[in-house]
Amino acid sequence: MHAPSSSLDPRFSLGVDIGGTKTAMGLVSPQGALLEHLSFETRSRRGIQDMALRLNRGLETLLQRASLEKNQVSGMGVGCPGPLNLETGEVLNPYTLPGWEQGSLTQAIESTTGLRVRLENDADAALLGECWMGAGQGKNPVLMLTFGTGVGVPSSPMGVSIVEHAVNILKWD
Repeated sequence: MHAPSSSLDPRFSLGVDIGGTKTAMGLVSPQGALLEHLSFETRSRRGIQDMALRLNRGLETLLQRASLEKNQVSGMGVGCPGPLNLETGEVLNPYTLPGWEQGSLTQAIESTTGLRVRLENDADAALLGECWMGAGQGKNPVLMLTFGTGVGVPSSPMGVSIVEHAVNILKWD
């Protein structure tokens, strides 16, 4: 975890939401504006490396649509069903993602795309997004329910600035 910072990286970021059936990608400005997005079937049984290759193709498509170069992107934030080992980038007990039992998702994506990757539980990432740009702005505590292939219940505890936590996750250096 990095020390809190008052400024975000001035480059663009890529947000990814990996679900049991669908993966969504979005190219986001430093101010949080969604510039371009796409989605595709997750197809987890093809393995982690296949996902990394498809994320790279998605990245190239989004950059082309937005007329941007890869060096204008600071990194990729990936929300993924858990449980996760955030240190190693591994998906642990991936009952919603069969075929991902071995290997580091983070390392596969970084080596394929050339971007820095931050992995976060998908429900926690959704909460951070809502606290940064959505219904949770300025509120503390915040509780959220997420429903998809699985169910998530992230919350921000009293006295913890969720915005500072989000900045720490978004800060790449």
